[in-house]
Amino acid sequence: MLEILAVYLFIQILGYSLYPVLASLMPHSQDRGFAASKIAGVLLITALFWITKNYTLSSFLTICSGMGIGAAVFYLNDRSLLKNPHIKTVELFFLVSFIAFLTLRAFTPEIHWGEKPMDSSFLNYFIRTDSLPPTDPWASGNQLQYYYLGYLFWGAIFKIPILDSGYGYNVAFAATGALYLTTLYSLLLWVVKTKLGAILGSIFIGTISNFQMLYLVLFKDKPLNFDTWWASSRSLASPAFNEYPVWSLIFGDLHAHVMAFPLVVFMVHLGIYLSKYKSLLVPIILGATLGFHFGFNAWDLFVIGFLGLVLGLTSKKTWGTRIVDLILLSITFFYVQHLVSSEITPATSEVHWGWVYGNEFNSFWNLFSHFGIFLILCGSILCLFVFSSYQGIDWVRSAVFFVAILLPLFFSESPEKAWGVSIPLAILGSISGDILTRKKIKVPLIFQLMLTSLIFLIYIEHVFILDRMNTLFKTYHGVWLIFGLASVGALSLFAELKRWFLIIPVVCLLWGFLGTALSTYIMTDFQRVPGPRPTLNGRAYLKEIDPDESRLISWINKNIKGTPTIVEAQGHSYAEYSRITMHTGLPVILGWDHHVTQRGTERKEVEQRKRDVRSIYLSDSIEEVSEILKKYNVQYVVWGNIERKAYGDKALFLNHPARFKPVFNSGSVYLFEVTWE
Repeated sequence: MLEILAVYLFIQILGYSLYPVLASLMPHSQDRGFAASKIAGVLLITALFWITKNYTLSSFLTICSGMGIGAAVFYLNDRSLLKNPHIKTVELFFLVSFIAFLTLRAFTPEIHWGEKPMDSSFLNYFIRTDSLPPTDPWASGNQLQYYYLGYLFWGAIFKIPILDSGYGYNVAFAATGALYLTTLYSLLLWVVKTKLGAILGSIFIGTISNFQMLYLVLFKDKPLNFDTWWASSRSLASPAFNEYPVWSLIFGDLHAHVMAFPLVVFMVHLGIYLSKYKSLLVPIILGATLGFHFGFNAWDLFVIGFLGLVLGLTSKKTWGTRIVDLILLSITFFYVQHLVSSEITPATSEVHWGWVYGNEFNSFWNLFSHFGIFLILCGSILCLFVFSSYQGIDWVRSAVFFVAILLPLFFSESPEKAWGVSIPLAILGSISGDILTRKKIKVPLIFQLMLTSLIFLIYIEHVFILDRMNTLFKTYHGVWLIFGLASVGALSLFAELKRWFLIIPVVCLLWGFLGTALSTYIMTDFQRVPGPRPTLNGRAYLKEIDPDESRLISWINKNIKGTPTIVEAQGHSYAEYSRITMHTGLPVILGWDHHVTQRGTERKEVEQRKRDVRSIYLSDSIEEVSEILKKYNVQYVVWGNIERKAYGDKALFLNHPARFKPVFNSGSVYLFEVTWE
């Protein structure tokens, strides 16, 4: 399929174009940054689009051609970088990962349910539009206040006319998964040092299930069905929930936080490099990337910032160098972040935070049900250190760390404290802190990662940012990455041991990957709507559930250019509404009202838009309907089965051909163009 070839080709062009830059930027990186070069290329071209506001197919092809030609000229004159022994490994790993995720998507292809309607609307809108900043396709005329930069990149590729966004949605998703695993390879070389270890570690972090999935099946006698799989991401105290990478990659929502996965890995890579080596450019690049990430998924910055704090405080660099790094990084970050946030406002509420109350606290079991495999692996290694090498002074240092970790909680204004979570995590954190004080520790990074994960989990349990649900849902993706990296390091330490407790990592790996196997089986067997499988066409099911509307969507995508506003039936979120904008990207008066409110449209305006849509379909007055259509600059009206179901079988549009020109009809489905002679 051309969509697969196009995505693979452009990612390769971007990767090889940025490889020389990363190689010179991070000369001490074991693979010279090659595995991270692909996501770096994606980041660069997205930034160019956003900065220049030149978002056309010709600009995309021109930039890629220029980067490709520049890379070719460079390599013809200097082939030394191509002798990197990691190149073949990384390219094979990316290709195999890409094929694996494509296969997964082929057996779960439907762009249906979840938040795929929103994600698909955004993707198709960015394929259509040539102008920035974008408007909200679910609230025509209003600026889009959401993390849209991921859609900006993928939309640029699928502007190519011969490519079909029905396939493109799934191909883009598969490529995101492959980029995530590949970028992890480059990062994990800091932890495990070997090619095989980096590959296996990437697979471990990216595709292992949480503890809860298999637990529900083995100990709760849950059946192998969608509800059980869904429950594996709902093990935290309400209202929080806990997706994890492989869960998200199986579910298939092309959401902002999923598209940000590989970019987060890249930023952590830059941060670790900066903590080890002196450089004037790395803090500037990292600061700019962090600032620009505000337009991908700002929630990741909390975890990355906390990791940066730990790395900075425990770095072996001089304090003077660390201060210079911090100044350069901060200036760049705040400048770029200000530019991005002035246009992209991802939340409707003012930034605020507060204390968590007891009924929302997680128990240690809640946390273990999600991070249990990581806790067992890291906890076992920490216990081994205690049993094998602890002396009197070590106990004293650990006690000091324990008090220091928990001390801030005594100053919180929360009426209760989550001691059931805080104390066991603080014990493990205090051991990690003590080990970091030792001069002969072999791989301090492993324990820096452990310390970051454990302390962050303690503190984030006590506070919320904006709201409790998003605080844990969004930050736990970053914690999964950091804790996963620490666990890969723990696995590498287990590999050096020749004792009976090697059974611990074996059981953990079997537990996690069996959970993944069951998840994959459940979701490839489960089908919410009838449709062909395997296929990468996410719209193929439409031909079975409503052939007439399927023809309408195909007609629109072939014949209507740009982003004219349409009106279609509006109703409950997560129902069948907004299906035309979902598959075409054409803006509508109102999509799912709750999501539109979250993105900044005032509730009063949302309610008015609801009433206006109803009036368009229910009013007997051509004058009233015309006035509303003018108000929103509507150019097309959809009259199909969903509209009849929602509003009855009135046919005002059919009775006024001078105002409503029928441009498409198949069975009972019509599309009218609004004319104003």
